[in-house]
Amino acid sequence: MEVCYHRHSKRSRRFYSDDGPADSPVVDYLASYPSATLNQAILRLAQLAALLRGNQPYNVFFNTLWLILNDISLGLAFSSFLSENDINALLANRLEPCLIHTIHRLLNWLDSWPAGLKLNTELSRFYAHSLALLSHTFTHLVRLLVDHFQLTLTIASIVSHFGASFALAFFIDVVSLLTAHITISYALSRIVYRRTILAVRSLFNLFRGKRYNVLRHRTDNWEYDMDQLLLGTIVFTLLAFLAPTIFAYYALFAALRVAILLLFASLEILIAFLNHFPLFALVLRIKDPARIPGSMYFEVSTDDPQKPSLELKSQPLPLSVIFSQYIRLASFLATHYNPLRLLYQLFIGEYLAAMTCPSSLIQ
Repeated sequence: MEVCYHRHSKRSRRFYSDDGPADSPVVDYLASYPSATLNQAILRLAQLAALLRGNQPYNVFFNTLWLILNDISLGLAFSSFLSENDINALLANRLEPCLIHTIHRLLNWLDSWPAGLKLNTELSRFYAHSLALLSHTFTHLVRLLVDHFQLTLTIASIVSHFGASFALAFFIDVVSLLTAHITISYALSRIVYRRTILAVRSLFNLFRGKRYNVLRHRTDNWEYDMDQLLLGTIVFTLLAFLAPTIFAYYALFAALRVAILLLFASLEILIAFLNHFPLFALVLRIKDPARIPGSMYFEVSTDDPQKPSLELKSQPLPLSVIFSQYIRLASFLATHYNPLRLLYQLFIGEYLAAMTCPSSLIQ
């Protein structure tokens, strides 16, 4: 028989609060620094500073220490892998064909009426030549990296000595640099597509005899002159002929942008697990659950039926609470990368940003 009396200890509040985890480093890991390597370095310095202060609970202290040691061990193994294998010969000659030539082939494919879709010839040629020139400009950067790819691998091997999380962060920065032309092409095509969508919406209001009121943020009835309706018809005709071409090039680079964001999200989740996985708490939960109490309860002792007594016992922290920050992370990811949300953003031409959190990195 148990008496329903529960009380969270101060130690348990380190893992949990009424509205979720008291400290959510997994979700808050994604800070707003432009460099993932710099972001990881700041986090590691914060972890080391917290260890040197020694004012943390023992479970948080040893969990951070274990994570740092495991991260360094994995980083040393990855550094050894880079040193013992000829990665340069495997990847160096594939960067330019993958990053530059593939883009050129896709642009030429769109410019040659793909699948019988007849695009506007002049606009399609302008798109293809302009974006191909932009990607060709980055060819010098890719060739510079190819010529010094062994140096890049050496830097990655040195960075890996600080931990596998540093190696992943360095890889994110390198990929961001190599795909900058794709990001710029996506941004330019998105702006044109977004303006087209807004123009079509305005023309739709024009033909319905309505106008958007910017002061009241609503759509009001409005009377248009014949000249305005005629001009709107001409503009709508132009947009109707140009919209398929604009959408085709926008869809191409939007798909590439989604693929890059999914790659970054996967790597950032791995880094978050390396930095914040509750390893020590999980080991204690399995080995000695009493050392991580989550609540207390009274149990009626039946050893002596003549003298019943209440025995105060500790209830260990449940696994759902230990991994509650990862439940929040999964919820955040499901919301940010919801397919319906992404499709809606793609349709209306909103910019697909990387996953970020409003909270700061260092608590």
